[in-house]
Amino acid sequence: MRLEFSVRAGRVQVSCDAESTAHLNALRGRFLTSAAITSQAFDVGIDDLLVNLRDLTVWPATDTDVTWQQELRALVEGNAADDKCGAG
Repeated sequence: MRLEFSVRAGRVQVSCDAESTAHLNALRGRFLTSAAITSQAFDVGIDDLLVNLRDLTVWPATDTDVTWQQELRALVEGNAADDKCGAG
C-alpha cells in the first residue's frame, strides 16, 4: 500500500498492487469521503484520513511494503503530536 497526496486538493491517494485490490476495496469502504480512481487506487479527504487513521489497521499486517509520501507522513505525525498536546 502507498499513501501520498492526491492531485486533487485536500485529498490523499491510497494505492496498492494488483494482488491487494480486495484489501484496498475493504479499506476504501471505511472512509466516507473515498472515491475510486482505479481498481488499485482511491482518494480520500485529508480530514477523513486523519480522523479515521486507525482504520488503516485493517490492512494486512503481512504486507510489510506500506509506504508513505514523506510530506504526508510529516503531516500525520504532526497532527498526532498536536492531539497528544491538546489531550494533556
